Amino acid sequence: MRTEIHPEKYTNKDLVPATLVFISAVALKFWYQTASITDLKWFIEPTVLLVKWMSGLQFYFSPEHGFYNMDSSILITKDCSGVNFLIIAVTLSVFTRLSSPSVISNIKRSYPFIIFASFVITITANTARIMGAICLLPCKDLISALNMGEFIHQTEGIFVYLFFLIIFYLWLKGEPHEQPK
Repeated sequence: MRTEIHPEKYTNKDLVPATLVFISAVALKFWYQTASITDLKWFIEPTVLLVKWMSGLQFYFSPEHGFYNMDSSILITKDCSGVNFLIIAVTLSVFTRLSSPSVISNIKRSYPFIIFASFVITITANTARIMGAICLLPCKDLISALNMGEFIHQTEGIFVYLFFLIIFYLWLKGEPHEQPK
């Protein structure tokens, strides 16, 4: 089933809040570029708490670097905050809301819910990405010997984030599968 956007169906009631969400996303991106790790601490802490709980590792906060675990040499920095993922998740939510308003339930259509759900999926995706990196720690020497640390880290991030964005989109869309005729 193909979804099409029909602008004539929407009123200012739909487009004004969506425009404000997009402007907020752009503003968040500009703020993020100059934010310090201390500015982002409130945003990263939920992920760190979940990683602590799941891994049993202890993390400490350094205002210069971020959250770190000395034993495993894990550092959760500004780049691990997930702000870019959050921006993508919010805009995906708004686009999905506008492209299929009859499909999404009323609660999923509310902008506060969109922002909350985007935040939750961001924390979940970041936790999964960091836990994936922790699972790769036993291979750290091999990865270093092959000089592939950055490549592995980025590739894992791409797959984890793409997986969660697809799951989030399917959940937002909420369309049942068509039965073959």
